[in-house]
Amino acid sequence: NANSARLIDLKPYDIGGGQMRFAAVMVKNAGTAQRAWWWYYGVTSAQISSFLDTNSARLIDLDSYGTGTNKRYTAVMIANTGADAEAWQWWLNQTPAGIASKVGSFSGRVLKLDRQADGTYNFIQVKNTGSEATAWWYWFGFTSATALLNYANQLAVRPIDIVTYLNASGQRRWDAVFIDNANPSTRRMRSEFGKTFLDANGAPT
Repeated sequence: NANSARLIDLKPYDIGGGQMRFAAVMVKNAGTAQRAWWWYYGVTSAQISSFLDTNSARLIDLDSYGTGTNKRYTAVMIANTGADAEAWQWWLNQTPAGIASKVGSFSGRVLKLDRQADGTYNFIQVKNTGSEATAWWYWFGFTSATALLNYANQLAVRPIDIVTYLNASGQRRWDAVFIDNANPSTRRMRSEFGKTFLDANGAPT
């Protein structure tokens, strides 16, 4: 309210003993950035579904916290109307293989990854076809932030979502979703060099 803003990312975290805090990213909700929007915390997946229907909205951010019957979610959504109308999906408790399958069958593009304590993911995707189509990539398990940056630089992309966590061995890892950030000349060069330095999944070798 103080900033006449709207949230675009809301991340819950526990500071100990179940005391929840939130990290938030917001933009001014005015001019060309103005949207009808809603945000929720401490809600179940069933409640999110209900809010989506009531608001004729789509998710732009989703995170979970807690486990079992105590699992709850934060959610940020915008009206899925007018210029913002998108064919989209959201999925819970998916493995990386499950994400790949659902992205492939939907011809989608991932907007948001939320890694859970058990190693599964919640994710949001939009249709990546027609006028909405753009080059994009995602990758799991970067061993350092530098490795993530090198990946982005090699492909001329920028990250739109980054997740960091400790794996089962207590090692820090990063997952990320990237979108094309190249100009036309760089895009042409990437296409040519990609015949040699990109693998079957489009990732740098």
